Amino acid sequence: ITYSGTGSSVKNDINLPLGKFRITCTLYYGSYTTIYLYLGDREELIFNHYDPNTTEITMISGPISNASIVINGESSYSSPAKWKITIEAIG
Repeated sequence: ITYSGTGSSVKNDINLPLGKFRITCTLYYGSYTTIYLYLGDREELIFNHYDPNTTEITMISGPISNASIVINGESSYSSPAKWKITIEAIG
């Protein structure tokens, strides 16, 4: 699963089967960008970088139902943050 966009956004209804997953977050440009994964009442910070061209990887385990990813993407140099999130099964 891959999500990409600019600025702030919310991705709802994320459902993953039983297994292990790697979430890779890449910030192409922007500043003060944070990305949170909400699993029911649990909140997990999966990305917190202030510099462009950074990548952060988080490992999670499923099953997961009705999760949300919230991107707080602030601008840098008058351009909105550009980001990409990839969720892939690893076993």
